[in-house]
Amino acid sequence: MELCSQNLQNIIAVKGQVFDRQPETPMDCIEYYISSQLMVELTECVEYLHTSRPPVIHRDLKPSNILIIDRPVIGNKFLKLGDFGLATDHNRNADQISDSHSVGKGTSEYMAPEVYRRIYNVKCDIYSLAIIYQDMFDIDIDDYNNYRNSSLYDYVENLSSLIISMMCPVYSQRPSCTDILNKSSDWLIDRNFIEQNTSNLKQTIKRIGRKQFFGNYLFYKTM
Repeated sequence: MELCSQNLQNIIAVKGQVFDRQPETPMDCIEYYISSQLMVELTECVEYLHTSRPPVIHRDLKPSNILIIDRPVIGNKFLKLGDFGLATDHNRNADQISDSHSVGKGTSEYMAPEVYRRIYNVKCDIYSLAIIYQDMFDIDIDDYNNYRNSSLYDYVENLSSLIISMMCPVYSQRPSCTDILNKSSDWLIDRNFIEQNTSNLKQTIKRIGRKQFFGNYLFYKTM
């Protein structure tokens, strides 16, 4: 069993400080790279639940329930979902609704509106992911002009539009995890993008240090 000494909440709390970024200041390419790669990992985790038979609704997705693996051994994956105490089978197709689920299960800050009305499906987890991704990228989805002069602008614009769609009040219109991953090229950057837009990847890894999650993550993913 992998050792998980941290969770995503810990990582989000210190990320800006590690990269010397002030609030409301745009991310650099390296910080955005880490955030976008973690977004892929987390979406894949939830996709696995939603495409199971029967589908599983986690119902309490939040940063403190997303564990960080200290030394990944399978496919360089660092994220692992935890706390399945509120998870439930959705004994229908994933897109069909059910009125048999419990009311108000989860953490209010990350809870989809329909959960309060009892009639919901796996798309309530998509809403929770949208809130988490806002936390991870530290962006104002309605005003991201601070990226106007950044090489990341188009990616941030696409990401903001995606997050808005994930929070759609009509939950049947929210994208599935598979939809999100299928369009990842709209918001995901890779090592090539970093190399084209920055010259300090190795220096950043050295400065942060391999003992820090961020340096360790960059080492595993890019070296």
